[in-house]
Amino acid sequence: MDAEPSHFEVEPESPRSARVTQLSSQLAQLMTLVQPVLAAYAASVAQPVAPAPPVQPPPPPPVPAPPVPGLKPNKPPPYDGNTRSNIKAWLDAVRTYFLTVGLSPPFATQQAVIWAAGFLVKTAQDWWIARKQQSGDNIAGGFTAFDGPGQFAEALSSHFADPNPEATADAKLARMSLADYKGTFAIRSFCADFQKLSLDLPKRHSGDFVRDFVRKLASNKPLLEHMAVNYPSSLQDAIDRAIFFDSLVNSNPTVTDALKSLGRPRAGAGPQPMELGSAEASTSQRPRNPNSKCNYCKEPGHWKDECPKLRRKLELADPKGKRPASKN
Repeated sequence: MDAEPSHFEVEPESPRSARVTQLSSQLAQLMTLVQPVLAAYAASVAQPVAPAPPVQPPPPPPVPAPPVPGLKPNKPPPYDGNTRSNIKAWLDAVRTYFLTVGLSPPFATQQAVIWAAGFLVKTAQDWWIARKQQSGDNIAGGFTAFDGPGQFAEALSSHFADPNPEATADAKLARMSLADYKGTFAIRSFCADFQKLSLDLPKRHSGDFVRDFVRKLASNKPLLEHMAVNYPSSLQDAIDRAIFFDSLVNSNPTVTDALKSLGRPRAGAGPQPMELGSAEASTSQRPRNPNSKCNYCKEPGHWKDECPKLRRKLELADPKGKRPASKN
């Protein structure tokens, strides 16, 4: 009888299993060789991690400058809400006052809001009253600071902002004239206002500004002639010349008197004695035109002051020989 196979006998491996075993062995040997290389490379490129910077405390708020003893800053003018283009200038005047008295931006106190609101009148005051009623705060209108998002200055500007600043500036520029400015600094004030309005008209050509500026100097003939000598090349050139002319006139009394006498008639009802003598001399020295006619008798050969008919008429009317001066 043939013996039965033992259950503990190992069957021979198949070709596929032998190949897998061989590849696994080779991979293990390869990893053994590559692992030290990878470790060395990782150590060479590793960068030390910088420690996180310490958290700096926020800077302390700026300490307001102490007010100067005896200094009385100019208070801003009242704001009525009608002159919409002046809202920015008014807010700047309020900020300047706050800085002068020692407050620091953003003027985050209700007292600053209450103080600024005290200068609102007419339409602006009506807005402030409605604001306080709406917010339920009858003191500060719900504001906690003068500047800042949604605070007093921003709310006031948004409500009274000019919807068309270019049209407003153009209308004001058209109404401007140097004749409306009085006082020692009339020319300087006119130049400042003209330049300020020109900045609100960025689309207008520079040459148009120069023509308007020179044309509005018609009330000051000496200054107008000064501009005509060398026509300005730009608005800034025209403003610089006008200010230079103003400084020259105000600093030199001789120049002032000479310029004031230009284009102005002398005081008095009629010509002065020297002017009469000059007129008579010029009349007697004028060449005689044989074809000229008398303005009285309409006959040729003489003038009215030599007319024999007029002379006889005057002698009959005034026997004492006093006759009024005749006009030829």
